[in-house]
Amino acid sequence: MSKDKILTSSTVAVLAASTLTVMAGSAIAPALPYMYDAYQNENYADLKVRMAIGLSELFTMLFSLVLGKWSDRADYIFILKSGLVIVLVSAALGFVSQNLTVFLLSRCILGVGVAAIAISIAAWIGVAFTGDVKNKVTGYYGTVMEGSGIIYFSLAGILALVHWRAVVLTYFYASFFTKS
Repeated sequence: MSKDKILTSSTVAVLAASTLTVMAGSAIAPALPYMYDAYQNENYADLKVRMAIGLSELFTMLFSLVLGKWSDRADYIFILKSGLVIVLVSAALGFVSQNLTVFLLSRCILGVGVAAIAISIAAWIGVAFTGDVKNKVTGYYGTVMEGSGIIYFSLAGILALVHWRAVVLTYFYASFFTKS
């Protein structure tokens, strides 16, 4: 890849995959009241439902440290694709879970996938670009991440009105990037 060219198909695919890093925690938020209604008879349902956002973020933080070290020795494209697959697995598990504990486990798995995606994208930008182009791509990366948060949060709010589990389907967005 040319170190000067910004908008290649690889850049677009990686920036699109970066949208998953922001949506991981926030996309489920509009569905929390409906989740509570569905699971209110479970022990500690109120606490568990509120943990749905924080657990994925906690696991993202913890595994970012581990994966950051590993990405120095491993292929960051492999880590990116693995992260996308992990997000898909967590989405499927979250969608079919029949109790809140399994759903929370899916959120932990989601955090691992998000960590892999975030770390590998940062490594890719560092290797694929230099100078001002690297600065521009890093700026696009931040803009795409934050802008996508608005879109996903709005989409999740609409899907939550259909059913709280429908919100989990937003994570299947990742499947479009595993083919690249």
